[in-house]
Amino acid sequence: MLACATGAANEDVAARLGVAAHRVSRWRARFVQDLLGAWRTSPAQGLPGRSPTCRSRK
Repeated sequence: MLACATGAANEDVAARLGVAAHRVSRWRARFVQDLLGAWRTSPAQGLPGRSPTCRSRK
């Protein structure tokens, strides 16, 4: 994945590593899928949420 992070094409990464281009494509797809899956399931960062109701100030 580090070779892909440089912006190289699948064919270039595959040639450098001695594998088929479709294998690199699968690696990229799996990486994105895992990354998005982790993003969806991770708790939100920052301050704890507040109730969405408005309170009038007195």
